[in-house]
Amino acid sequence: MTMRFLSNIASCLLLLLPSVTSRAQTGGNRLSYPQIAGYAPFTIVTDSNAIDLDLQLIETELFKSSEDSFRNALQIYQNGGHTASIATLTLTSGISGPVAEGTRVAGLDSLNRDVIGEVSQDYPVGATELNVLYVPTSNQQSYLECLVGGLTVVNQSQTSGCFVPSGSISISNGGNYQYQYKVSENNRNAVTLASFSLDLVEPQPDTHPTLEKFFDYYGDIHYGDATCRAALQATETINVQRGRVNFQQIGYQGRTEGATLSMVLLNVWMEVRVQMRLATDMCKTVGGETPEEHWDRAVAYYTGSLEGTLGDGTGRLLHQLADDMCVEFRTCGRNSDERGGRSYVNREILTRLRTTQDFIENQQCVSVELAEEEIEIFMIIPLVQGTLKYAYLRSVEDSEINESAGAIFAASILPLVHACDQNDAATISRNLGLGSTSSTDFTAVKTALENNYECLRLTCKSVGGYFDSNINDYYASAFPCVDGKTLIGGGSTGPAPAPTPELHSRQPTETSRNTVSPQAGEDGGDDSNKTAVIAGSVSAVLVVTIALLAFLFFQVRRNKESDPERQGNAPEFTPAGDTKESAEMT
Repeated sequence: MTMRFLSNIASCLLLLLPSVTSRAQTGGNRLSYPQIAGYAPFTIVTDSNAIDLDLQLIETELFKSSEDSFRNALQIYQNGGHTASIATLTLTSGISGPVAEGTRVAGLDSLNRDVIGEVSQDYPVGATELNVLYVPTSNQQSYLECLVGGLTVVNQSQTSGCFVPSGSISISNGGNYQYQYKVSENNRNAVTLASFSLDLVEPQPDTHPTLEKFFDYYGDIHYGDATCRAALQATETINVQRGRVNFQQIGYQGRTEGATLSMVLLNVWMEVRVQMRLATDMCKTVGGETPEEHWDRAVAYYTGSLEGTLGDGTGRLLHQLADDMCVEFRTCGRNSDERGGRSYVNREILTRLRTTQDFIENQQCVSVELAEEEIEIFMIIPLVQGTLKYAYLRSVEDSEINESAGAIFAASILPLVHACDQNDAATISRNLGLGSTSSTDFTAVKTALENNYECLRLTCKSVGGYFDSNINDYYASAFPCVDGKTLIGGGSTGPAPAPTPELHSRQPTETSRNTVSPQAGEDGGDDSNKTAVIAGSVSAVLVVTIALLAFLFFQVRRNKESDPERQGNAPEFTPAGDTKESAEMT
């Protein structure tokens, strides 16, 4: 019995080892799916993460530089292909009872495999047409085998995993129904690069401060889509009240630059902010929709599938933009002072994305909102850097690529600057407007931006300066400003701010943990700290286990030596208390 007691003690202690490792891998008791650039999502968002594959195909078409290829690119932009695939099925008879949004639907594909979907909205009794959203898998490489939408125009559609043209579907708790539809026509995508802009609605006061600034500046909530279409169709944005762009006299190369940048800087950037705001709102709503999926979608749209699980791939979206700009402005690394590796921006954003998962899980909604606001600050930095870069390039060589890129980067930051200082915004717009007949005054643009760093909660250090790798120094007049000192050109940053973008403008009311960690890890998070904690925990458990076993071993041996009844072949006596203690341990 004593040996069983020892065994029970050892087993109980050793069971602690896998539990420590499990917490490190899954974030406590939270289940997680394959990582997105170092972020482990709560939910399956592989199809959201694949939105960059739409952009990749669009770029392929635009680089062909023909009217046909631009029309094809427009079709993919409008109709998508890789995200939120939906089949519209026509039933031969109406449904016998109401069907709620999210109800599971099962059918077969052309290979006689099961196809699982969810109805995308509520349907009343008698409905004969159902929109069924295909459910993706967690494997990013094969998340869905029904990809149609706008991909048909470039012969890139994939239909092996679509519902067969006619057959039977089973609705969860709702019976079986015969249906028919056209695979190439009735499979569409609910989420596209165009829908990011077209689905925006005019914000109510104090609901989405950032979107309010953009709507106030442009006067058209669909400003992003208007700009993308102007580039794709060689037209002008006529419905915006400020910041018009005119691509009528711009060639294919300039239009390609304008279209692709507009999709990322205007449409995707705002969709990331919208999803984060939705997560914050859902956190605050008792009994409402859960915020986890919105937070995960924000990460997926920010990053894209081409970045891979570690974020070291060659992406197309905002994550890649931040890494590209940090090389050109010497703001890579954990201290924002290196010229290679992961950008300071992405490190800081990833740290907050991870930390906020805990806040969401614990319903610490004030902290979620604070983290969301801080992430926006870092998302602004590459926009400012790009505006500075192309203002400089336009000042020395006003090519149509530089002109288009400068105009779109300016379009991405002008509403935010305008909310700080209308005169400085006008200076930037005048110098970087598309089709401007005057030359670009780089110093004027630089000063106009730097004048508003404090308002934008940026610092000179976080933005850096446009760096010339050929001479290992900054381009002329493009060096970083100095926080708290007078700028070249007469501007001033005002009082010296913190060495990183201004954080913690408001403190959370929760007291369990801080909103951000003061220093990001090598990969932008706190993996090194987690590893140290795990190693320490494992070591402690092993030490305690060995020490306890040694103590008990010698204690039993001493008892045997001191008890004459235990010598020779005498039967072992089990104290009554030993049985109880052993039972308690098991």
